[in-house]
Amino acid sequence: MKNPLLDVRHISQIFSLGAGQTIEAVHDVSFAIQAHETVGLIGESGCGKSTLARILMGLYEPAAGDIYFKDMHISDHAVRKTQRRIIQREMHMIFQDADGALNPRMTAADSIREGLILAGKWKNAKDGRQQIEELLRSVGLDRRYGQACPGELSGGQRQRVAIARCLGIAPSLIIADEPIAALDVSIQAQIINLLKDLQEQQHFSMLFIAHDLAVVRYISDRTAVMYGGRLVEISSTEELFQQPLHPYTKLLLASILKPDPAYERQKRVPAFDHSLLSLEGAMTEVMPGHFVLCHAGKA
Repeated sequence: MKNPLLDVRHISQIFSLGAGQTIEAVHDVSFAIQAHETVGLIGESGCGKSTLARILMGLYEPAAGDIYFKDMHISDHAVRKTQRRIIQREMHMIFQDADGALNPRMTAADSIREGLILAGKWKNAKDGRQQIEELLRSVGLDRRYGQACPGELSGGQRQRVAIARCLGIAPSLIIADEPIAALDVSIQAQIINLLKDLQEQQHFSMLFIAHDLAVVRYISDRTAVMYGGRLVEISSTEELFQQPLHPYTKLLLASILKPDPAYERQKRVPAFDHSLLSLEGAMTEVMPGHFVLCHAGKA
């Protein structure tokens, strides 16, 4: 097998709470993303998903562990400094709130142009206008939206502009942190289908973080489950949803609402030993490609 596009090894992150107190937001997380693959990341709020995303993007420096992107040791400060332009061009993040990602004083066209310039992909004024129009068209926006500022666009339109800016950079890896959470349900489906279609066309890899389990199941090749700062299970998406093994994964999937009232009346929350939610132990491959956090003595 080829080396993965992104290889995350034993990443941990500790934050200070003041008065000598600390919290370990991410603990000993390891996983990989292959070229042209989408990995979904699910788990309850506060489990460390967004913190992990920001570590991967270099917004936080990890307390421990290593990150390799295209065999570059990007968690090494010296490497990240010397390869900064390459990393900026090859890795990009789509945030939950497009308002925070777009300058309110810049038009959509200006935001996209800025991304092209930073990535070294801006040609000239004439060709640049054509680039911007093509990018807007690729995300389902007419060129007239290029002259609009973020405040003149709907939430879905702003997220489309953020995606267009991202695609203009042509990254190999996109980290999408809850990219549809702030949107109406009708718009969410449009954005998800857009990302899926664009990935098929441009062959980028993606780490897709979301609370909506149905969306993760639809868009992801593999899915990782995070709880209390640790990965507790990772497998092919269909296998994980059909045959979850970790107690937390089972609880998480049992929370999915079913539209059939008769089914809901019959459903019971699975009983389990709370001690099994201990985060001690190591990830163990229990089936080919299916890893579960197992206790010492219970692997």
